[in-house]
Amino acid sequence: MTHRDRRDGVTLLLVRHGRCADGAAGLIPRRTSTLCDEGRAQIIRLARSWSGQPPQLLFASDLARSHKSAEILAREWHVPLEIDSRLAEASFGKWEGQSWTLVTEADARAFRRWSRRWATHSPPEGESLPELCGRVSAWTNGLLERADCGSTVVAVTHAGVVRAMLITLMDIAPKVAFGFGVAPATVTSFVVGRGTDKRWCEVAFVNSDSFQC
Repeated sequence: MTHRDRRDGVTLLLVRHGRCADGAAGLIPRRTSTLCDEGRAQIIRLARSWSGQPPQLLFASDLARSHKSAEILAREWHVPLEIDSRLAEASFGKWEGQSWTLVTEADARAFRRWSRRWATHSPPEGESLPELCGRVSAWTNGLLERADCGSTVVAVTHAGVVRAMLITLMDIAPKVAFGFGVAPATVTSFVVGRGTDKRWCEVAFVNSDSFQC
């Protein structure tokens, strides 16, 4: 039985958006940073790796790089798209749009404070990992109430959200979850369901450049 053949759970395929303009320039992406030409080509290739019936549901975060990536999938697959802000990347606050080199030099004290406690604390004016995990978990709970067992759902999102899913669904420690690579235009595959007593989850693959892993 393949991962996507499971009929007793919801198959959830998380897609990281294609490379964006800020990322290609070595900057911490801003909310408005959209796909660069390379990123668009990455997502088109990924979309065309799909085979069989399209997913029952397609979601994306409200950040431009994710939204634009999902629009490509929606056009290729002829499915509707839903936008949900809970799938957005964690906010890096006033550091967004800057390079990490500049942040470590210009805001060294705040960076040192955050880097020592990144699993619990937020960047200046940004969002903490527990806050990210909270909204990601709320989105997952809503999805499981809505999606039928045996259905396939695709959500176009961000590296931090993929790792937050590993933390919240698999009870993986943050340090371990952030050790997983999540490259642009890659797929991470879960199957999630509820048994008689509690939710269960399996991971088929992480960081695949194709839906046909």
